[in-house]
Amino acid sequence: MILTRHLVLTVLTIGILATLTASGEVFLDAPDSTDTGHFTLSWGVTEDDGSVHFFVVEQAREADFSDARILYEGDATASSMSGLLDGVYHYRARLSDSDIWSDPIAVVVQHHSLTQAFIFLGMGAVVFLATGVLIIAGHIKQRRATGSKEMA
Repeated sequence: MILTRHLVLTVLTIGILATLTASGEVFLDAPDSTDTGHFTLSWGVTEDDGSVHFFVVEQAREADFSDARILYEGDATASSMSGLLDGVYHYRARLSDSDIWSDPIAVVVQHHSLTQAFIFLGMGAVVFLATGVLIIAGHIKQRRATGSKEMA
């Protein structure tokens, strides 16, 4: 009788452990850095059994997540992040029915400098103006050529 109870308890324990580990660990994926302020943050489970998983994803500015805020709760596995200011952003995720967080990741946001933005703006303006001048000059040249043929 004792052996039977021990065997049943062992089988139940193994079954519970198998259930807990069937989903695998939660992972996060994102670029290490961005110079545009936007990127895609994705997450999931390493050993997906095909079932629907509900996740909690947090974002923090501090590496210890002392200022963490919930970024997302639900069954999606990615989010497009945008409008972020310069700085380091930390992310972590977990299954909603678990207290075990994924390994955190950090994304560094460093926008182009204002000087570089004005250089690109100036180059665009030069190309725009040059294109306009060429179109107008070509139009004038064609009108002169067409006008001289009509007079002859």
